[in-house]
Formats: sequence, C-alpha cells, structure tokens
Amino acid sequence: MGYYQYCKPANTEETLKWGFKLLDQEGKGQVFLEDAIEALQTSLDMTPEEVTCIFKQADQNDKGYITYGKEE
Repeated sequence: MGYYQYCKPANTEETLKWGFKLLDQEGKGQVFLEDAIEALQTSLDMTPEEVTCIFKQADQNDKGYITYGKEE
C-alpha cells in the first residue's frame, strides 16, 4: 500500500513575505546585496554572481537595496 500525504500548496505571497523577512537582517524593510549573497550562498548554494544577477533585476531603480511591497 502506498503512502499519501495531503499538503496545502504554499501561498506564494506568504512565502515571499517570509523569505524577505529572513533576508532583512536589520528589520528596516530593505534587503541589501551583501545580505542576499550571504543568505542565498548558504541556503541555496548560489554563487555571488547568480545572486547579483537576480538582485539587479529586482533593484530596478538602482538604489542598492530592494524592498517588499510599495515603498513610501
């Protein structure tokens, strides 16, 4: 007999908020490239170049940090 486990699919919005909070080291609503590199190298074995590429796509205003949601 097989094993079946029902799992509720992850809510993408909640997952993004949770991930952002993990990267937001200072709790100021901003994630800096250095923090993203450190966290994603450790947790996902990403290279600094891979993280930088993704970060630059998210940092469209070239502020040096990314925020979650609307920035005031």
